[in-house]
Amino acid sequence: MPYIYRNLATSPNDSEESLPSLLASRLSLPVTALSNFRIIRKGIDARKKRDIRLVFTLSFSVDEALHSKLTVDKSLEWQQDAAPVVLIPVTSNKRIVIVGSGPAGLFSALRLAQYGLTATILERGEPVEQRALSVQRFWREGILDPESNVQFGEGGAGTFSDGKLTCRTRDPLASFVLDQMVTFGADPEVRYLAKPHIGTDRLRVVVSSIRYFLLQKGFSIRFGCRMTDMVIRDGKIVSLMVNGDEGVPCDHLILATGHSARDTYKLLEQLNIPLQRKPFAMGLRVEHPQELINRIQYGAVQSPNLPVADYAVTWNDSASGRSAYSFCMCPGGVIVGGGVRDWRSRDKRYEWTTAQLSVCKQRAGC
Repeated sequence: MPYIYRNLATSPNDSEESLPSLLASRLSLPVTALSNFRIIRKGIDARKKRDIRLVFTLSFSVDEALHSKLTVDKSLEWQQDAAPVVLIPVTSNKRIVIVGSGPAGLFSALRLAQYGLTATILERGEPVEQRALSVQRFWREGILDPESNVQFGEGGAGTFSDGKLTCRTRDPLASFVLDQMVTFGADPEVRYLAKPHIGTDRLRVVVSSIRYFLLQKGFSIRFGCRMTDMVIRDGKIVSLMVNGDEGVPCDHLILATGHSARDTYKLLEQLNIPLQRKPFAMGLRVEHPQELINRIQYGAVQSPNLPVADYAVTWNDSASGRSAYSFCMCPGGVIVGGGVRDWRSRDKRYEWTTAQLSVCKQRAGC
């Protein structure tokens, strides 16, 4: 029978390998009675500076015969077996085009691949390997490639951040995103960390691995291809113009251009294509010394076995329904156009080694 156990607290010095034994002791069961054990969530309770704890939510199963022997515990919950997600393959001759290979474009493609469909992906920038060199050249020499930079290119605007995956919603699709990230190279702990992030260097490997996987599945991925017009007949898109002079047949279009593709929004306005406005959040950047945040959160400038400290600020006005909140923290980051970037990206060379490419292909199943 499947169960969830919440709020199991341990010392930061304790290994995660000890969790099954600790949980079994709490439940008065032998550790061998636990099966399907996994961590669902891992957070930090730093309210008591002299007794900082790691707090886990765990999932596990026991035989039905042992159900009556479980120690009654308010942290223990029985859960129903999750219904398996069954995706029925789809057969279609429709020509699907995805414009943009940032998060929205890549995950649209991954979902299409699960249904057995393929698409053409158009990206105005470069593959992440070459794009990294263009970004490096800009940071070092001030030479900007207007089509491939921190904003444009494979992986999207977040490729040169530190890959934070914090989600403020409980949408079940969030687990799909995290699972795919792990499949293509992210550390498995991003599945359960309260504030997961991949890391800049690892994120680029994940993006490359996704590309290799999609190519293997029959997708066409074209870089240096900027959508410049749409051909519409009888109210339907029939093709796209690329770089001003090439037509790409299109029956279904997924626009995943991000917020910086102003030329695309201008084109949509010129074509009288209705756009739906989404709420947006506006913020400002505040810089603090990392030692200050560590001292406030942990009571010390540095704490062994704990990550660098962070914080979040939230406020809600019940009368108006409006709220204010802090976006994210980037310990050790630098502020550049487009957001905060991981400081480690500035001085590392971006050439892909044979070993890194091998890892990408292994993750993609090549």
